[in-house]
Amino acid sequence: MRVSDWHWNSSPWAVTALAAVVSFGLYINTLGNSYVFDDRPLYTENDYVQQGWRGIPRIFSSDMFASKYEKYALADNLPGGRYRPMVLMTFALEVALVGQVGWISHGLNVCLYAACILVAGRMTHRLFPGRSVILVVTLFLFALHPVHTEVVNNVKSRDELLSFLFIGLTCLGHRSGLCPGAVQQGICADSASSPSALALAAGPAQRRGSG
Repeated sequence: MRVSDWHWNSSPWAVTALAAVVSFGLYINTLGNSYVFDDRPLYTENDYVQQGWRGIPRIFSSDMFASKYEKYALADNLPGGRYRPMVLMTFALEVALVGQVGWISHGLNVCLYAACILVAGRMTHRLFPGRSVILVVTLFLFALHPVHTEVVNNVKSRDELLSFLFIGLTCLGHRSGLCPGAVQQGICADSASSPSALALAAGPAQRRGSG
């Protein structure tokens, strides 16, 4: 069977799942890592995050570095412009549910990266339907490219993963943008609300998410 004969209902789904599994295996060695210097202001030494459930309201009403500046009595000098509550909320939920555990933090990043691979695979198929070769090359190049190493390895870089995930799901939700003829067929009229909500989530997940 030639690669060009594959159909999305069979092999391409398997290829996408395989790429996600491979990406998970590629970074599973990060589960033994601890927290690093960059994690201090956003996680290990962030007072709002360390408060767990109680800190979430303050997280959603403050700059992501507010805790650090307040700790050194420099709140008046906080430049602002870094409103990313989604990633801090995930840290706070970790603390509330299981405490500060390195392998869980890194494991969540790896799982989110695998989820990004699944979304990337679906997006690629939407853009190039029936082009299985393009799907395979694009997906594995994306999954294995070393440029993603820092994002997956650094706990604090979870904002990048969340942003990609929400933006990708937004694009998939707006099916007219990734599926030629969708508007004419009227299949995207019922999908306007969910992608809009995901787009709103992408901004607070990472600054680039809001453009």
